[in-house]
This record gives sequence, C-alpha cells and structure tokens, in this order.
Amino acid sequence: MSNRIGLLTIHHTTNFGSALQTYGLYSKIREMGYDISIIDYRCEAIENREFMTGPVKSLRMFYRKMKYTPVIHRKAKVFNQFFAENVKLTQTFTRQTIGDVNFDFDTFVVGSDIVWGLNVTGNDMSYFLDFVEPKKKRIAFGSSAGLKWMDEKVESIGREIKKFDHIGVREELVAEWIKEFYQMKVDVVADPTMLWESDYWHNMAVKPIYQDYILVYFCDPEEKILKDAIRMGKKYHIPVKYINYGKKKADVESIQPERIEEFLGLVEFARYVFSASYHGLLFSLYFEKEVFYYNRANFSRMESLGQWLNITDHNGMNVDVLIAKPLDYSTINTLIRQKRERSLKILKSYLESTEKETSYEKSSIN
Repeated sequence: MSNRIGLLTIHHTTNFGSALQTYGLYSKIREMGYDISIIDYRCEAIENREFMTGPVKSLRMFYRKMKYTPVIHRKAKVFNQFFAENVKLTQTFTRQTIGDVNFDFDTFVVGSDIVWGLNVTGNDMSYFLDFVEPKKKRIAFGSSAGLKWMDEKVESIGREIKKFDHIGVREELVAEWIKEFYQMKVDVVADPTMLWESDYWHNMAVKPIYQDYILVYFCDPEEKILKDAIRMGKKYHIPVKYINYGKKKADVESIQPERIEEFLGLVEFARYVFSASYHGLLFSLYFEKEVFYYNRANFSRMESLGQWLNITDHNGMNVDVLIAKPLDYSTINTLIRQKRERSLKILKSYLESTEKETSYEKSSIN
C-alpha cells in the first residue's frame, strides 16, 4: 500500500488514556498494513494546561508551577520515551506550520479522544483538519466532542465537517449533535483501545507491588469518588490507592505511576476501581473489574458508555456503591466484542475506499 497516513490526535500529554488511545489506533492501522505516522502537533491550549507553559498570572499559579512541574516533566520524559520506542512520529508542528504536513501524507485521520472538544483544544480548528488540502482524504475515527458545541461555533465547524470523506464518532450523543446541526448521519464507533482484545493490554501490563487494594483514578469536583472508595475500603479492610500527582488526601495513599505499563497493571490487579476517567472506566471493563464511574467533565463520554453497556447502576454519582450488584460481564463482553468487530469493519472500509466523496454527500439526511 502506498497510501501514507497521518494520524492527528491528542498524544502530547501525560494522560494515560490519551496515550493509550493514540497507541491503540496507531498500532491497529499499522497492523492492517498501512504506512502510518503520528503527527507531532502541539496545540497551544493543551500544552499550556498539561505542561504549565502559559504565563504565570497569580501567586497561586506560581506555587502550583513550582510544586508540580518537576513530576510533570518526569512523567513526560517517560511518555516521550514510550512513543519514541513504539510509534513513528513526524517532526513537530504548530498551528502556524501545520499546513506543511500536506507534503507528507495522502490521508489524514483525526481521532480519538476529545479532539472536537473546543473547551479542551482552545477552539483549535486543526482537529477538524481545516489545514488539509482539498485533494487529500479526510477521516474521523472515534472523534469525541465531550460538550455540545456553542451556537456561534456551529457554522465554522460545519464548513470543515462537510469536507470529510468518512466520519465515525465515539459517542451516540455526538452523532445526534451532528445530525441536529448538519443533517448528517455518521457512524458511531468504538474507542480505539477497544479495537484490541483484553489480552493485548494484559501483555503490556506490569504487575504492581501492591496486593488487594482499591484503586481511584481521577477525582470528581465534589470528591464523592474518594468518600465512596474510603467507605468501600473500610467495609473490606483493604487500602485505597489514589493515582494523584497533586495535594495529598486523608485516608488514601497517593501513588504516582509514570509508565503506561504501570497504569495498566494497577487497573488490572485492583479489587475495585473507582474512576472519574473515561479510559479508567474502559480499561477496568477490559480487565473485568468491579468498577464505579463518576462524571468529572465532558459528560457525554461516560453517559453514552454507561447507557450502551447498561451499567448505569454503577454510576457512583447516583448509587450507593456498598449495595450495588456485581457487573454482568457475560453481557458486557458480548457487547464490547460486537462493537469491536463492527468498528474494525468500519475502519477498514474507511481506509480502503478510494472515492473522493465527502461524508456529507454520502450521508446527508433528506
């Protein structure tokens, strides 16, 4: 295959989920036989938030930068090494130079993660592939928006979305928004981590030194997740491990894994997982954990996933976790397998199609 593919996603962070979805999609497309590279794009808003590179506007911000920058840099170094060893990266591009990448690729794929979340990207339209030349192929796979687009952004987003050859979004809610705004019918596909069976991730995981523990990954604004995990820990007399790079919390042990493989192991070997992270929830499901999920932000992700798998009785925002029934993994695994198989077929069809026909032209609803 001579088709050169450039993958644009949110990869330059220290977020485990972002890194894993990047690797999942990259490695699956590569396994299909394509020449694929990750476009090393640096979104200013994401860089400022993830690495505290923006201007210091207050004493509190100065304190946070001094305290947390060293651990962020250590973790970033480990992540950068992982990508250097496992994927093919382009040179670094910014908003000012991203158009130059047209020389390198025939097809552009954007997704997964919240690439279409303007609150995440700071209204960066690069993730709608606005820089791609007309003759190039545009594909969205697993793209998420998190929050519904504001009215004033609908028109400019529509101009770019209608240029796509194929669109597969990650959540039913996002598909509904696109139908509402643009009268377009698009596919709903799996998060890229779901394209691989659980054994793929098991083989990457490193077993932790801890035994019999509850894991907390990300916190909701009211910290209900910590209170519930502590209650569960007291019930079963087991410790609570909280993946936390900030201020320490009472009654839990803060741990700071840096390697992606460590994170996978912590999820796989926990007795219970409490997660306000979308990918924390997903990997808990892959490893068949008793997991409770909490909405932190970008609510469409958790809502769509919980409703699809019929696990809303494990939404920790609404239930008493101490009396919740165990998850039915025979049903969950069947649904995940079906979605994996369907999504792989869709991805293959997107990549194999040679027609220069926009998703809008093909799927417009009359």
